[in-house]
Amino acid sequence: MEPKNKQNRTDQENLSAWSTEAIATIILDFLADAVVMVGPDAHIQYFNKVAQGLLGYSLGEAKGRHCAQVMCCDACYDGCLIERSIQKEENLGQFETVLRSRDGKLVTIGGYSTVIRDRAGKVIGGLQVFRDTSQMRTFSEPLKGKSPVTHVIGKNHKMREIYEILPEIAKTKSTVLIEGESGTGKELLAHAIHQLSPRRDKPFIRVNCGALAEGILESELFGHVKGAFTGAIATKIGRFELADTGTLFLDEIGDISLSTQVKLLRVLQEVEFERVGDTKRIKVDVRVIAATHKDLIKAIQEGEFRSDLYYRLRVMPIHLPPLRERKEDIHLLINHFLANFN
Repeated sequence: MEPKNKQNRTDQENLSAWSTEAIATIILDFLADAVVMVGPDAHIQYFNKVAQGLLGYSLGEAKGRHCAQVMCCDACYDGCLIERSIQKEENLGQFETVLRSRDGKLVTIGGYSTVIRDRAGKVIGGLQVFRDTSQMRTFSEPLKGKSPVTHVIGKNHKMREIYEILPEIAKTKSTVLIEGESGTGKELLAHAIHQLSPRRDKPFIRVNCGALAEGILESELFGHVKGAFTGAIATKIGRFELADTGTLFLDEIGDISLSTQVKLLRVLQEVEFERVGDTKRIKVDVRVIAATHKDLIKAIQEGEFRSDLYYRLRVMPIHLPPLRERKEDIHLLINHFLANFN
Protein backbone atom coordinates (compact mmCIF):
# COMPACT_ATOMS: atom_id res chain seq x y z
CA MET A 1 0.00 0.00 0.00
CA GLU A 2 2.94 2.31 0.53
CA PRO A 3 3.63 2.92 -3.17
CA LYS A 4 -0.01 3.92 -3.71
CA ASN A 5 -0.03 6.30 -0.72
CA LYS A 6 3.24 7.77 -1.92
CA GLN A 7 1.73 8.37 -5.38
CA ASN A 8 -1.33 10.07 -3.81
CA ARG A 9 0.91 12.38 -1.80
CA THR A 10 2.88 13.23 -4.94
CA ASP A 11 -0.33 14.07 -6.86
CA GLN A 12 -1.52 16.31 -4.02
CA GLU A 13 1.82 18.08 -3.89
CA ASN A 14 1.75 18.65 -7.65
CA LEU A 15 -1.79 20.02 -7.46
CA SER A 16 -0.99 22.36 -4.57
CA ALA A 17 1.94 23.70 -6.58
CA TRP A 18 -0.56 25.07 -9.07
CA SER A 19 -1.57 28.57 -8.10
CA THR A 20 -5.22 29.55 -7.89
CA GLU A 21 -4.53 32.03 -10.69
CA ALA A 22 -3.21 29.31 -13.01
CA ILE A 23 -6.22 27.07 -12.37
CA ALA A 24 -8.61 30.00 -12.93
CA THR A 25 -6.87 30.84 -16.22
CA ILE A 26 -7.31 27.30 -17.50
CA ILE A 27 -11.00 27.30 -16.57
CA LEU A 28 -11.66 30.73 -18.11
CA ASP A 29 -9.95 29.74 -21.37
CA PHE A 30 -12.38 26.82 -21.69
CA LEU A 31 -15.42 29.12 -21.55
CA ALA A 32 -17.39 29.88 -24.71
CA ASP A 33 -17.85 33.52 -23.61
CA ALA A 34 -15.33 36.34 -23.62
CA VAL A 35 -14.16 37.40 -20.14
CA VAL A 36 -12.45 40.72 -19.37
CA MET A 37 -11.18 41.65 -15.89
CA VAL A 38 -10.01 45.13 -14.92
CA GLY A 39 -8.54 46.76 -11.85
CA PRO A 40 -10.18 49.62 -9.91
CA ASP A 41 -8.86 52.11 -12.48
CA ALA A 42 -10.42 50.13 -15.37
CA HIS A 43 -7.03 49.00 -16.68
CA ILE A 44 -7.06 45.46 -18.05
CA GLN A 45 -5.62 42.77 -15.81
CA TYR A 46 -6.76 39.71 -17.71
CA PHE A 47 -8.91 38.49 -20.57
CA ASN A 48 -9.39 34.98 -21.88
CA LYS A 49 -8.76 33.47 -25.31
CA VAL A 50 -12.28 34.15 -26.60
CA ALA A 51 -11.86 37.86 -25.77
CA GLN A 52 -8.45 37.85 -27.44
CA GLY A 53 -10.01 36.40 -30.59
CA LEU A 54 -12.86 38.95 -30.66
CA LEU A 55 -10.71 41.98 -29.89
CA GLY A 56 -7.60 41.06 -31.88
CA TYR A 57 -5.15 41.70 -29.02
CA SER A 58 -3.02 39.25 -27.09
CA LEU A 59 -3.12 39.46 -23.30
CA GLY A 60 0.45 40.77 -23.30
CA GLU A 61 -0.51 43.63 -25.64
CA ALA A 62 -3.62 44.58 -23.67
CA LYS A 63 -2.60 44.09 -20.04
CA GLY A 64 -2.19 47.39 -18.22
CA ARG A 65 -4.04 49.44 -20.85
CA HIS A 66 -7.35 51.17 -20.18
CA CYS A 67 -10.23 48.98 -21.32
CA ALA A 68 -11.54 51.71 -23.69
CA GLN A 69 -8.26 51.59 -25.62
CA VAL A 70 -8.70 47.89 -26.33
CA MET A 71 -12.45 47.23 -26.37
CA CYS A 72 -13.35 50.44 -28.24
CA CYS A 73 -17.10 49.91 -28.02
CA ASP A 74 -20.10 52.20 -28.24
CA ALA A 75 -20.59 52.05 -24.47
CA CYS A 76 -17.07 53.49 -23.92
CA TYR A 77 -18.36 56.83 -25.18
CA ASP A 78 -21.75 56.61 -23.52
CA GLY A 79 -20.61 55.76 -20.00
CA CYS A 80 -18.22 52.83 -19.60
CA LEU A 81 -20.13 49.93 -18.07
CA ILE A 82 -17.19 48.53 -16.12
CA GLU A 83 -16.28 51.96 -14.72
CA ARG A 84 -19.90 52.60 -13.79
CA SER A 85 -20.04 49.23 -12.00
CA ILE A 86 -16.87 50.05 -10.05
CA GLN A 87 -17.92 53.62 -9.20
CA LYS A 88 -21.41 52.58 -8.07
CA GLU A 89 -20.06 49.39 -6.44
CA GLU A 90 -22.90 47.38 -7.91
CA ASN A 91 -23.68 44.92 -10.67
CA LEU A 92 -25.19 46.59 -13.72
CA GLY A 93 -26.59 43.41 -15.20
CA GLN A 94 -27.05 42.71 -18.90
CA PHE A 95 -26.03 44.98 -21.75
CA GLU A 96 -25.78 45.04 -25.54
CA THR A 97 -23.36 47.21 -27.48
CA VAL A 98 -21.13 47.30 -30.57
CA LEU A 99 -17.35 47.01 -30.34
CA ARG A 100 -14.70 47.64 -32.97
CA SER A 101 -11.96 45.03 -33.09
CA ARG A 102 -8.32 45.77 -33.78
CA ASP A 103 -8.80 45.19 -37.53
CA GLY A 104 -11.78 47.57 -37.67
CA LYS A 105 -14.51 44.92 -37.74
CA LEU A 106 -17.74 45.88 -35.96
CA VAL A 107 -19.13 43.19 -33.68
CA THR A 108 -22.43 43.25 -31.79
CA ILE A 109 -21.93 41.83 -28.31
CA GLY A 110 -24.22 41.01 -25.42
CA GLY A 111 -23.37 40.11 -21.86
CA TYR A 112 -23.24 41.44 -18.32
CA SER A 113 -21.03 43.67 -16.18
CA THR A 114 -20.29 43.20 -12.49
CA VAL A 115 -17.80 44.14 -9.78
CA ILE A 116 -15.05 42.06 -8.17
CA ARG A 117 -14.73 42.20 -4.37
CA ASP A 118 -12.03 41.00 -2.00
CA ARG A 119 -12.78 38.87 1.06
CA ALA A 120 -13.58 41.98 3.08
CA GLY A 121 -16.19 43.05 0.53
CA LYS A 122 -14.15 45.94 -0.89
CA VAL A 123 -14.49 46.54 -4.64
CA ILE A 124 -11.12 45.83 -6.27
CA GLY A 125 -12.09 45.71 -9.93
CA GLY A 126 -14.68 44.90 -12.55
CA LEU A 127 -15.65 42.01 -14.77
CA GLN A 128 -17.41 41.77 -18.12
CA VAL A 129 -18.60 38.52 -19.67
CA PHE A 130 -19.94 38.78 -23.23
CA ARG A 131 -20.34 36.97 -26.52
CA ASP A 132 -20.64 37.81 -30.21
CA THR A 133 -24.36 38.12 -31.01
CA SER A 134 -23.87 39.33 -34.60
CA GLN A 135 -24.78 35.94 -36.03
CA MET A 136 -28.13 36.08 -34.25
CA ARG A 137 -29.12 39.04 -36.39
CA THR A 138 -29.77 39.07 -40.13
CA PHE A 139 -30.08 42.06 -42.39
CA SER A 140 -31.81 40.92 -45.57
CA GLU A 141 -30.91 43.92 -47.71
CA PRO A 142 -27.15 43.88 -47.15
CA LEU A 143 -27.09 40.10 -47.65
CA LYS A 144 -28.58 40.64 -51.10
CA GLY A 145 -25.84 43.09 -51.86
CA LYS A 146 -28.21 46.04 -51.91
CA SER A 147 -28.03 49.32 -50.11
CA PRO A 148 -30.32 49.54 -47.07
CA VAL A 149 -31.22 53.05 -48.31
CA THR A 150 -32.31 53.42 -51.92
CA HIS A 151 -30.48 56.72 -52.54
CA VAL A 152 -27.08 55.03 -52.09
CA ILE A 153 -26.14 53.28 -55.33
CA GLY A 154 -23.43 50.68 -55.91
CA LYS A 155 -22.73 46.94 -55.89
CA ASN A 156 -18.93 47.08 -55.78
CA HIS A 157 -17.52 44.80 -53.06
CA LYS A 158 -16.24 47.81 -51.08
CA MET A 159 -19.72 49.34 -51.14
CA ARG A 160 -21.27 46.00 -50.14
CA GLU A 161 -18.98 45.89 -47.12
CA ILE A 162 -20.26 49.34 -46.12
CA TYR A 163 -23.90 48.25 -46.57
CA GLU A 164 -23.21 45.24 -44.36
CA ILE A 165 -21.96 47.29 -41.39
CA LEU A 166 -24.33 50.24 -41.84
CA PRO A 167 -27.19 48.86 -39.69
CA GLU A 168 -24.71 48.08 -36.89
CA ILE A 169 -23.27 51.59 -37.04
CA ALA A 170 -26.72 53.20 -37.24
CA LYS A 171 -28.07 51.70 -34.04
CA THR A 172 -25.25 53.11 -31.87
CA LYS A 173 -24.81 56.62 -30.48
CA SER A 174 -21.12 56.77 -31.38
CA THR A 175 -19.67 59.47 -33.60
CA VAL A 176 -18.97 58.53 -37.21
CA LEU A 177 -16.25 59.88 -39.48
CA ILE A 178 -16.91 59.43 -43.20
CA GLU A 179 -13.80 59.94 -45.31
CA GLY A 180 -13.74 60.10 -49.09
CA GLU A 181 -13.08 62.31 -52.07
CA SER A 182 -15.54 64.99 -53.16
CA GLY A 183 -18.54 63.50 -54.96
CA THR A 184 -18.36 60.03 -53.40
CA GLY A 185 -21.69 60.44 -51.58
CA LYS A 186 -20.68 61.23 -48.01
CA GLU A 187 -23.84 63.19 -47.24
CA LEU A 188 -26.05 60.46 -48.73
CA LEU A 189 -24.34 57.95 -46.47
CA ALA A 190 -24.85 60.21 -43.44
CA HIS A 191 -28.56 60.39 -44.32
CA ALA A 192 -28.63 56.60 -44.62
CA ILE A 193 -27.16 56.18 -41.14
CA HIS A 194 -29.74 58.59 -39.74
CA GLN A 195 -32.64 56.85 -41.51
CA LEU A 196 -31.56 53.44 -40.20
CA SER A 197 -31.06 54.70 -36.65
CA PRO A 198 -33.54 54.97 -33.75
CA ARG A 199 -33.34 58.75 -34.37
CA ARG A 200 -34.91 58.48 -37.85
CA ASP A 201 -37.97 60.51 -36.81
CA LYS A 202 -35.84 63.22 -35.18
CA PRO A 203 -34.04 66.16 -36.86
CA PHE A 204 -31.17 65.66 -39.31
CA ILE A 205 -29.23 68.95 -39.30
CA ARG A 206 -26.41 69.64 -41.78
CA VAL A 207 -23.59 72.18 -41.45
CA ASN A 208 -21.08 72.84 -44.21
CA CYS A 209 -18.09 73.74 -42.05
CA GLY A 210 -15.95 74.66 -45.05
CA ALA A 211 -18.36 77.32 -46.30
CA LEU A 212 -18.42 79.43 -43.12
CA ALA A 213 -15.83 81.78 -41.62
CA GLU A 214 -14.57 80.94 -38.11
CA GLY A 215 -16.70 83.45 -36.18
CA ILE A 216 -19.83 82.64 -38.16
CA LEU A 217 -19.30 78.89 -37.81
CA GLU A 218 -19.10 79.12 -34.02
CA SER A 219 -22.37 81.04 -33.93
CA GLU A 220 -23.97 78.53 -36.32
CA LEU A 221 -22.93 75.55 -34.23
CA PHE A 222 -23.59 76.86 -30.72
CA GLY A 223 -25.89 79.85 -31.28
CA HIS A 224 -25.50 83.26 -29.63
CA VAL A 225 -27.34 85.60 -27.30
CA LYS A 226 -28.53 89.08 -28.13
CA GLY A 227 -25.66 91.58 -27.95
CA ALA A 228 -22.93 88.91 -28.03
CA PHE A 229 -21.23 90.78 -30.89
CA THR A 230 -21.91 93.57 -33.35
CA GLY A 231 -24.96 92.60 -35.39
CA ALA A 232 -26.31 90.12 -32.84
CA ILE A 233 -29.68 91.86 -32.60
CA ALA A 234 -31.50 88.76 -31.33
CA THR A 235 -30.77 85.46 -29.64
CA LYS A 236 -30.08 82.66 -32.12
CA ILE A 237 -30.40 78.91 -31.58
CA GLY A 238 -27.41 76.95 -32.88
CA ARG A 239 -27.33 73.74 -34.91
CA PHE A 240 -26.49 71.61 -31.87
CA GLU A 241 -29.72 72.70 -30.21
CA LEU A 242 -31.69 72.22 -33.42
CA ALA A 243 -30.33 68.69 -33.70
CA ASP A 244 -31.19 67.76 -30.10
CA THR A 245 -32.39 64.10 -29.94
CA GLY A 246 -31.41 63.78 -33.61
CA THR A 247 -28.30 63.79 -35.81
CA LEU A 248 -25.88 66.59 -36.62
CA PHE A 249 -23.91 66.18 -39.86
CA LEU A 250 -20.69 68.21 -39.91
CA ASP A 251 -19.57 68.29 -43.54
CA GLU A 252 -15.97 69.24 -44.41
CA ILE A 253 -14.86 68.92 -40.79
CA GLY A 254 -11.24 69.16 -41.92
CA ASP A 255 -11.70 72.84 -42.76
CA ILE A 256 -12.47 74.14 -39.26
CA SER A 257 -9.92 76.23 -37.35
CA LEU A 258 -7.93 74.94 -34.39
CA SER A 259 -9.81 77.21 -31.96
CA THR A 260 -13.17 75.86 -33.16
CA GLN A 261 -11.77 72.33 -32.94
CA VAL A 262 -11.10 72.86 -29.22
CA LYS A 263 -14.71 73.98 -28.63
CA LEU A 264 -16.12 71.12 -30.68
CA LEU A 265 -14.00 68.59 -28.76
CA ARG A 266 -15.31 69.97 -25.47
CA VAL A 267 -18.92 69.52 -26.65
CA LEU A 268 -18.27 65.94 -27.73
CA GLN A 269 -16.65 65.14 -24.38
CA GLU A 270 -19.09 66.93 -22.08
CA VAL A 271 -22.26 66.79 -24.24
CA GLU A 272 -22.99 70.40 -23.34
CA PHE A 273 -21.99 73.87 -24.52
CA GLU A 274 -22.56 77.60 -24.11
CA ARG A 275 -24.03 79.98 -26.65
CA VAL A 276 -21.64 82.69 -27.81
CA GLY A 277 -21.79 85.53 -25.28
CA ASP A 278 -23.53 83.45 -22.61
CA THR A 279 -22.42 81.52 -19.51
CA LYS A 280 -25.43 79.22 -19.24
CA ARG A 281 -24.56 75.63 -20.15
CA ILE A 282 -26.95 73.79 -22.45
CA LYS A 283 -27.07 69.98 -22.43
CA VAL A 284 -28.04 68.14 -25.62
CA ASP A 285 -28.47 64.59 -26.90
CA VAL A 286 -26.96 64.68 -30.38
CA ARG A 287 -25.42 61.97 -32.55
CA VAL A 288 -22.57 63.55 -34.57
CA ILE A 289 -21.58 62.36 -38.04
CA ALA A 290 -18.61 64.16 -39.60
CA ALA A 291 -17.24 63.98 -43.13
CA THR A 292 -14.14 65.19 -44.93
CA HIS A 293 -12.33 64.88 -48.24
CA LYS A 294 -9.02 65.74 -46.58
CA ASP A 295 -6.29 63.45 -45.31
CA LEU A 296 -6.71 64.20 -41.60
CA ILE A 297 -3.65 62.15 -40.57
CA LYS A 298 -1.53 64.41 -42.76
CA ALA A 299 -3.32 67.46 -41.31
CA ILE A 300 -2.47 66.24 -37.80
CA GLN A 301 1.19 65.83 -38.74
CA GLU A 302 1.21 69.37 -40.15
CA GLY A 303 -0.40 70.78 -37.00
CA GLU A 304 -3.66 71.72 -38.73
CA PHE A 305 -5.95 69.23 -36.99
CA ARG A 306 -6.08 68.00 -33.40
CA SER A 307 -5.37 64.31 -32.92
CA ASP A 308 -7.68 64.08 -29.87
CA LEU A 309 -10.60 65.44 -31.91
CA TYR A 310 -9.75 63.08 -34.77
CA TYR A 311 -9.96 60.01 -32.55
CA ARG A 312 -13.07 61.32 -30.81
CA LEU A 313 -14.78 61.66 -34.22
CA ARG A 314 -13.40 58.42 -35.64
CA VAL A 315 -15.09 56.03 -33.22
CA MET A 316 -16.91 54.49 -36.20
CA PRO A 317 -14.84 55.17 -39.37
CA ILE A 318 -16.13 54.69 -42.93
CA HIS A 319 -14.07 55.19 -46.07
CA LEU A 320 -16.02 55.77 -49.29
CA PRO A 321 -14.08 54.66 -52.37
CA PRO A 322 -14.01 56.96 -55.44
CA LEU A 323 -15.86 55.88 -58.59
CA ARG A 324 -12.59 55.04 -60.38
CA GLU A 325 -12.12 52.21 -57.88
CA ARG A 326 -15.60 50.78 -58.48
CA LYS A 327 -16.09 50.93 -62.23
CA GLU A 328 -18.79 48.25 -62.12
CA ASP A 329 -21.05 50.87 -60.54
CA ILE A 330 -20.84 53.28 -63.49
CA HIS A 331 -23.64 51.64 -65.49
CA LEU A 332 -25.88 51.63 -62.38
CA LEU A 333 -25.37 55.37 -61.96
CA ILE A 334 -25.97 56.01 -65.67
CA ASN A 335 -29.25 54.08 -65.56
CA HIS A 336 -30.24 55.93 -62.38
CA PHE A 337 -29.65 59.36 -63.92
CA LEU A 338 -31.36 58.41 -67.21
CA ALA A 339 -34.40 57.20 -65.30
CA ASN A 340 -34.57 60.41 -63.27
CA PHE A 341 -33.95 62.93 -66.06
CA ASN A 342 -35.98 61.36 -68.88
